[in-house]
Amino acid sequence: MITHTDFGITEEEFKEKVLRYSNRHSIAIKAGGESLTDELTGALLSLYEKEIIPIVIHSAGKQIDDALETAGIQTEKIEGKRVTTKEALEVIVNAVSKTNTDFTKMLHEKNIPSDGIHGIFVVDGIHEKLLYSGNLVIDLKREQLNATLEKKRIPVISSIGINKDGLQFFNPNADETFALFAVRYTPNVCIMLTLSGGVMNRQGKIIPHIPVSEIDSVINAEYVNGGMKPKLQYAKQIAEYCKGVLITDVPNLLPALFSTEFNGTYIHK
Repeated sequence: MITHTDFGITEEEFKEKVLRYSNRHSIAIKAGGESLTDELTGALLSLYEKEIIPIVIHSAGKQIDDALETAGIQTEKIEGKRVTTKEALEVIVNAVSKTNTDFTKMLHEKNIPSDGIHGIFVVDGIHEKLLYSGNLVIDLKREQLNATLEKKRIPVISSIGINKDGLQFFNPNADETFALFAVRYTPNVCIMLTLSGGVMNRQGKIIPHIPVSEIDSVINAEYVNGGMKPKLQYAKQIAEYCKGVLITDVPNLLPALFSTEFNGTYIHK
């Protein structure tokens, strides 16, 4: 269990800080495809009604797996990261785009002003092993994002990347795109939503805190699964530039912002 004093401030100071910057990029949320639920739209509505405009960056892992299976294309992962072949790329881009459209539609049905955004993450070429998952995410194009924020609409950003000249799509790891965003925009609050609700220890219980200095030992632990390993690597990057990052689940999103206690794993310096 975590309290707001773990962020170095009281609950009242935390709320005031978030609300003070509500017209800017105060809260950044990374959501996996399975977290894009009606419960999440309800949480985003609660934030919007408080005049808080969160920025949502999403992946579509389950949706991609289903689409590739339907297309008869096998998928491979290396250390928790997907290998994206030329054959798979079009299927993946379509699956992620549809996921973005579907979730944005869910927000519109709750009368939440929001814009679906694609292709703002710039990827530096083809990776030797991960192929069209890309080499490094090196930049982001801000124009559409800034325009959405200026209109006080919620940006719903897919993790799909493009090359420097905008002619080639890529499928970068969504946690990597979130880390780049966090470093460039330095939001007040960074939250990564997962089904597990945090990082599990050997006994299957959520670890409440992990200092950056201990991240590598956790990543190398046998009880940490493949998908969590890259997430922790990028959480470490975020914590180096921002106050920290909370890994939690959708039910704990609002408690993390407005209640005294909540569950999750807080990565911090």
